[in-house]
Amino acid sequence: PWPTTDSYLRIPWRELEPTEGHYDFSVIDQQLAAAKARGGKFGFRIEAVRQDVPIMVPDYLTSLMPHGYWSGGCTNCGVYVPDFNSPAFISRAEALINALSQRYANDPRLGWIETGFYGNYGEWAVAGLPNNPSTGNPPAMMTDGNKKAIIDSWVAGFPKTRLLQIVEEDGDTFGFQYAMSLKTSIPI
Repeated sequence: PWPTTDSYLRIPWRELEPTEGHYDFSVIDQQLAAAKARGGKFGFRIEAVRQDVPIMVPDYLTSLMPHGYWSGGCTNCGVYVPDFNSPAFISRAEALINALSQRYANDPRLGWIETGFYGNYGEWAVAGLPNNPSTGNPPAMMTDGNKKAIIDSWVAGFPKTRLLQIVEEDGDTFGFQYAMSLKTSIPI
């Protein structure tokens, strides 16, 4: 019943990087402009996988992740679950964060960023993601070292931006505890 000034969006990685190293930030630009026009701020999270969408990562990245898989057992069948521990996944996530930082780190219209990338919906938990049809195993959890790398990239790239680190009840407590040790916590 009251006017909303701030806005938020979860964005598929593939929408921001349609081809390797080529970025399209038009969705963020549009959201920032709309938030400013309302007198608000914009926040976002990047998703690499979601249990109800076939593919969230750029197409080129699938061939670089040998342990990523399609839940249906064949290419383009079911949901693509990336290999969260692949060096390609980590390096390309860091490259995207760096590109975002160069463009938005000092943008006053940007209110917050959820650290995203890892887990179902970018929520730092693999619960709800389909098992690998070849092995029957659930997706591998991201290593603590890779979690630190993603969080460190966000912190280095956006030192003045409010960063939110999600912790799901069945998800990652290491990432949350590590993130909270790096920046001053502001209760919300």
